[in-house]
Amino acid sequence: MNEESWSIKGIEKPVLNEWGRLYKLVHTRPPENLAIDAILVETGDATDRIHTHLKLWNQYDKKNKSLNNKPPFLIISGLVAARGWRLGEEVPKDITKYNAPWMEKWFERNGVPKEKILVDPTAKNTLEVAQRSFKIAKEKGLSTFLLSTSSYHAPRAYGTYLKVLLDIESGGLQSRLYFHPTEDLPWDRLLPDKENTRFQEIPSELNRIHEYRKKGDVATEEELRNYSNWLKSQTS
Repeated sequence: MNEESWSIKGIEKPVLNEWGRLYKLVHTRPPENLAIDAILVETGDATDRIHTHLKLWNQYDKKNKSLNNKPPFLIISGLVAARGWRLGEEVPKDITKYNAPWMEKWFERNGVPKEKILVDPTAKNTLEVAQRSFKIAKEKGLSTFLLSTSSYHAPRAYGTYLKVLLDIESGGLQSRLYFHPTEDLPWDRLLPDKENTRFQEIPSELNRIHEYRKKGDVATEEELRNYSNWLKSQTS
């Protein structure tokens, strides 16, 4: 989403401006010469995100090998996600919920080796997803991550993952967390099983960010800015 398009009928300008600042801060892409240890996959926004996750895994499988590194892991976490509109006939019509184990099987069918997929099927919200994903990652000794999620959800999701990471590494930062937006999810199309488009989700996402920051569950704008600067310093 470009800054020029931050004018949406029905959404107040201050809301868009604040959300836009956060989006720019979390929109951190990995350097070209950097291997990725794991791609972070959260269930949600139906199952439409997994096509981008598969594309990214294939991309970094090749890139990591070119840098003499092992293929990345997919770390999948989440209890349920409603069936997406992009999957068409790939899943039975009488099934309406798809969790991390279902995604694991989907990735396997599409060429990702089983040993490169790490799964937590129990997380019920974004905070638990982040906590359990990093628990799995730390047990494997992983430290360079790529989070890919829907753009409208990115500030809250990235802010949550970062807050968990800052708590884990309070004694000194070690891990790099980058972001890549999930592709091909139209901003102006109705969400599966919802009345809203992704554009219309922005105010509620920002409200959740404010609410969860008070609980200490989402990184502040200052923490996002400081971490973004730290990431840049690691590649300069």
